[in-house]
Amino acid sequence: MKRIFILFSLVLATTLCYGELKYVFYFIGDGMGPNQVLAAEMYQADKQGKIGRVPLCFTQFPFAGFLSTYSAKNGVTDSSAAGTALACGEKAINGQLGLNANGDTLTSIVEDLRAQGWGAGVCSSSGVDHATPAGFYANCDDRGNYYEVARQLTQTDIHFFGGGDFHYATPKNNPSAPSVYDLAPANGFTIVRGVAGYESLADAPEKLILFQEEKSGSLPHAIDHKQGLRLHDIVATGIRFLSHHDRFILMVEEAEIDWAGHSDDARTDIDEVLELDKAVQEAYKFYLQHPDETLIIVTADHETGGMILGNGSDNLNLQVLQYQQSSIGVISDKLKSLYKEKGKKLQWSDVQALLTAELGLYGAVEVDAEEDARLKEIFQRSQQKKDKNVRTLYKTFSELTAAAVDILNTKAGINWMGESHSATAVPIFAVGVGADHFSGFHDNTDIKDLILQLTN
Repeated sequence: MKRIFILFSLVLATTLCYGELKYVFYFIGDGMGPNQVLAAEMYQADKQGKIGRVPLCFTQFPFAGFLSTYSAKNGVTDSSAAGTALACGEKAINGQLGLNANGDTLTSIVEDLRAQGWGAGVCSSSGVDHATPAGFYANCDDRGNYYEVARQLTQTDIHFFGGGDFHYATPKNNPSAPSVYDLAPANGFTIVRGVAGYESLADAPEKLILFQEEKSGSLPHAIDHKQGLRLHDIVATGIRFLSHHDRFILMVEEAEIDWAGHSDDARTDIDEVLELDKAVQEAYKFYLQHPDETLIIVTADHETGGMILGNGSDNLNLQVLQYQQSSIGVISDKLKSLYKEKGKKLQWSDVQALLTAELGLYGAVEVDAEEDARLKEIFQRSQQKKDKNVRTLYKTFSELTAAAVDILNTKAGINWMGESHSATAVPIFAVGVGADHFSGFHDNTDIKDLILQLTN
């Protein structure tokens, strides 16, 4: 029934006579290529015993296309250059924020509309000072200078920020510098933690920063997230907070599709795409109330990992991914704790039990002789401290955990080309006022101008 309602609503949307654009939702799935989207849909179908797709909310939008993502000096972009292109409409150099290839300072679509009197918000499942969201407000030649990026955030006139937290409150090399937790209130921001923190406010502040309950740079992966602030909570709160403005723009990044892609962790990647869709549904509820005044865009900054659906067989077996209970990072931490707890008394049967509980291996998911030998060989080397950690952009895992997750991915029929970004064209979906402008093939630098054409 829910799917039929969404489909009917989308068909109806294409027949409406649009009025003046007043509300813009700009969603970015960091690391989300076409196969990440399709994997999420096919996984949901496979769990139901069907070959096909269970469509996401945003894949049912009436207009769709693709974006090229190359940066100013590289065929393969990073998140800072791609975030800058999506935000500011010009190519940037990998590693830099809010600057064009000549080093000139750029302004983002969020800043431009804020200067025209719009309400404005920027949020992410990562830290609000991370590369993609930072492209919408910061100008910095080093995306890794988190303190400087966060300091610039505290000086903006953007009304709403939401996310995990700041990565560094003070610079590593100068802990006596003013804390961004002090700089933000000094520039009119109220910082709250969790939806309950927002609801406890006696009066709505002019500018708000919404963080998760615990001080941590990013929200946990969706698969690990048992309680607390989620991305869709941030979006719902952002809508509530900005709705007293006659017009507003809200940029939303789902950051951890990218992180899962860097880890070649298929189930975690899929869950992050589904988490993005939950956040989009919050905007879609608003759209249904204001269909002739709202635009929703869902796209990505780049693809991560080179996800391939199919590994030589005619069949996918995505439903086996349902037995994975935690992200690769959490499983690795649990394995390390097991090593620490048992020490020299650790037996292969102890590790086997953990792999069954966390990945279904040796339980619901059969392990063949070759796979068993591979895992046991790594375990034996680990006992002699001869195994090697697997390092990716954001995480370090035990070799045994990486091998076990790889086996589950292979059984599901998912392969990865690597652990880095690719130049794959990314999808874009749109519904609402002027949504047809975003169909076809565009460059990521086109999006800002297309939005401005609709708001002027």
